[in-house]
Amino acid sequence: MSSSGPSPATGTHHTRSTPLQVIHVLGNFMRIWSVYSLYSYLSNSGDSIVGFIFSCLVPTSVIFLVLQKPWKGRPLPNSQVVPTVVNGGILAFYFVLWGKGLLACGPLVVCRCCSWSSLCCFIWKEI
Repeated sequence: MSSSGPSPATGTHHTRSTPLQVIHVLGNFMRIWSVYSLYSYLSNSGDSIVGFIFSCLVPTSVIFLVLQKPWKGRPLPNSQVVPTVVNGGILAFYFVLWGKGLLACGPLVVCRCCSWSSLCCFIWKEI
C-alpha cells in the first residue's frame, strides 16, 4: 500500500465537510444573533409581536409569490386546500407562541430550546 494520496474514506470526506461545517457554524451564529437582536428590539420598543411577525412575513410572502408564480402551475386539488390552511394556521400560531416565549423567557432559553429541538429531530431521524 502506498500513502501517496488521501484515502477516499478520509481525505475526500474531510475536504467536502469543511465548507459545510463553516456554513453550519455561520448559520448558527447568525440565528443566535438574530434572536438576541429581535429580543432587544421587542423589549426596548414595546411593539406588538403579532404586528412585527406580520410585517416581516407579508413582504416575504409577496416576494415568494412573485418568484414562484403559483397561479401559472397546476391548481391545488380540493383535497389539499383544508390541510394547507390548517398548516398555515398552525405555523402562524407557532410563530406567535415563539415570540411570546422570547419576551417571557429571554433569548438564552429560546436558543437552548431551539437547539434542543433540533437535536431531538436529528436523533429521531437517525433512528
